[in-house]
Amino acid sequence: MGKSELIGLLMFDLQTRIALAKLEAIDRQVWAKGYRTLIRNAAGHPDMEPQLVREYAGGAVEGLIVVQPTSQLTCDSLTSLSSGDFPVVTLEPIEGGSVDCVTVDRRYGAYIAIKHLLELGHRRIGFLYVDSSELHFAPRLTGYREALGESGIEVDASLLIETRLGYAGGYEAAVRILNTTPRPTALFCDDDEAAIGAMKAIREAGLRIPDDIAVIGFDNIEVGAFAPVPLTTVAQPVEEVASLAVEMLFSRMNGADSGEVKSVSVKPHLVVRESCGGRRSGRFWR
Repeated sequence: MGKSELIGLLMFDLQTRIALAKLEAIDRQVWAKGYRTLIRNAAGHPDMEPQLVREYAGGAVEGLIVVQPTSQLTCDSLTSLSSGDFPVVTLEPIEGGSVDCVTVDRRYGAYIAIKHLLELGHRRIGFLYVDSSELHFAPRLTGYREALGESGIEVDASLLIETRLGYAGGYEAAVRILNTTPRPTALFCDDDEAAIGAMKAIREAGLRIPDDIAVIGFDNIEVGAFAPVPLTTVAQPVEEVASLAVEMLFSRMNGADSGEVKSVSVKPHLVVRESCGGRRSGRFWR
């Protein structure tokens, strides 16, 4: 019938647990529709992603979901495919690109995290972030600024620390921010792995979590709940994102939707555990 019944899934790397969680959720839902997935990994090399997209579009798959688009995937390279008969959905926005997208409202996620810390009495809140050049960063910084601004607090540049992905990056960034004077009383981290790394640095400095420093992460990966101090985090709605992306792709594939490009932003929610002190005080932000 001229169909491969394959859906392409493109990863930048296989190291981040949140990306793997999204991949697994999409894979399950694609199989539930009677299709299979063909997963390609750029192995951490962003320049490989455009090449892999072209290979997918060569006929091996009927549609493509880009789980981890990088800056190397230009709007032109994807728009030319999605405007033809090869549907593409990304899980992150492509700058200037006219491509269907399902993403997480990171501005709101940062906002509710900072608002929660403010309600717990914190005023010096550090922000450990990964790569200011990525489109993810601007919405989180906006949410951080908005929450502080509503409380009449100006952003202190010394509390904005750029870090690498993962546990080691969070650890190194926390070591740096703990040397600022006065020291922050809370940290908001770009992802849970960085938060767990930061918690190690805090403990090694002889400080207590959350008594001396509160910590909030982002993603809600499983290991956070089992950290020495269970991690408060902004939970990405993985299943909802996966469901929306798969339905959007199949709607394009089946010709049921040939209209304008769609962009959907899904709101995350706060999971309060011990690392922020919210449970102890009984105060929660919804």
